[in-house]
Amino acid sequence: MLRFNFLEREETFIEKLLKPDIILAVLLLFITFGGLFWYTGQLKSKERFLKQEIIRLDRELARLKKIQAEEKKLIKVRETLKEKLNVISKLDKERQVPSFIYFFADRKNIPYGVWLENLKQDGKKIYIAGNAYNLKLVSQFLKNVEEKIGEVKFKKTSYEEYKSKETGATYKYYHFSFTVEMK
Repeated sequence: MLRFNFLEREETFIEKLLKPDIILAVLLLFITFGGLFWYTGQLKSKERFLKQEIIRLDRELARLKKIQAEEKKLIKVRETLKEKLNVISKLDKERQVPSFIYFFADRKNIPYGVWLENLKQDGKKIYIAGNAYNLKLVSQFLKNVEEKIGEVKFKKTSYEEYKSKETGATYKYYHFSFTVEMK
């Protein structure tokens, strides 16, 4: 059998507060506020991270600008060096060394005890001035020049002395000068 209770019952104040609807609403309100606080915390954390990232990227940008300025300088230096290298290459290709220079560069042609002071070319003539310890060395040097370069026109030889200021010693040598008509 079924029984119905139609008696109205009065709820107490606590019972009114503890209704499931109100509890659920308060609980949802707390969850919402908690979620909002958590979300704002996440946003603030992300904002701090992004600010640090911006600072790091600004530093990187400044470093890259310095590198870019240095790169521009190095490019200018490279271009200058390329121009200089081109000039050197051009001069090297167009360089013509007179053949008689090779004669004087070879130590076999200039006896030990002979040293040159002046070597000048004027067309087909070469003017040579130098010194030697003795006349035999001058004669040997003149023979070498005449055999390999051309006709020697002797000008003069003089006997000279050199006195060293430091040691006080006197050195004697022969000074010579002549012209050569190249072959």
